[in-house]
Amino acid sequence: MRILKTVKEYGSTTISISAVTLDTQTVKGLGDVVSYHIETDLTTVGGTGTELADGGTPSGSYKGATVARLFRRIKLSDNNNTDLAVLEKDDIWRMAYLLSLVNADDFLFNRGISSEPTTSTGDETNLVNHFIIPQSIGVADLPATLEIELGTLSDFYGTVGTGTAVINTLSVIVRYVPAKASAITLRIKAFNIQAFSADTDIAHLLPDGIKIHILAYMAGNANASSVPSEMVNTRVDRLSFRRGSNEEIENIRRTMIDEYINVRYDGTRLLGLTVIPTDAFEKTDSSKFEFDVNAQIAPRIFYVYQ
Repeated sequence: MRILKTVKEYGSTTISISAVTLDTQTVKGLGDVVSYHIETDLTTVGGTGTELADGGTPSGSYKGATVARLFRRIKLSDNNNTDLAVLEKDDIWRMAYLLSLVNADDFLFNRGISSEPTTSTGDETNLVNHFIIPQSIGVADLPATLEIELGTLSDFYGTVGTGTAVINTLSVIVRYVPAKASAITLRIKAFNIQAFSADTDIAHLLPDGIKIHILAYMAGNANASSVPSEMVNTRVDRLSFRRGSNEEIENIRRTMIDEYINVRYDGTRLLGLTVIPTDAFEKTDSSKFEFDVNAQIAPRIFYVYQ
């Protein structure tokens, strides 16, 4: 039996100058989780406010005013209070995409899904957005805990002025399938790296002791409150990557890696996001993840792991 279960339907929340933490919820152990789904209904009135605009290179890799930016944090923890996912702002749909690239058991979606929201450039009335996060969680790691913190008006507006925003409804549902002994639990995180402008190997910054399924990066922090100067993917000329000591990706043009991912996942690669085409691995002292750059970048690194 496959189950679609409502975790919570939150009432109306007015976004203000202070963050709001919603009631903590429990994701029950009704089987193996294969996805969770967040639906929002947003109304905004700009007034004298100015909505954040898209930016970056390629244009739109930095997303402006969307409801995703109003999620200061979504944290999902397992029954040992260990992180399953920590998402903030536009990480929501980027992480959903990265999770979809893993060919997990009982996977119910095409690989390379995208639920990127449309940027608001004016007032919105009951604008509905859907974020489907295809994350596999084995029943042994359930029940899980879901925490949601909503942000402030300055997360949506570059200049707030008299701008307003109300999330009229916020619903969370979970999709379960029958538990299997072979089920895996996927976890996902992201972190920012201090800016550098010379060719740099960052493999030592990857965590030890975990199995990394998907590794990706953006040239700058796309969750910043304004467009970072480093959000220019053409500043990375070439990449080198090795799981261990054997030759794997050696000084390959970033453009060619991006095009490979485009073709592999039917043109669904997200703007400004480079996915490293490698198999699952555990980092060792011989691992390598080197950027050949022509100008300063400050990458945000994403990894799906178990």
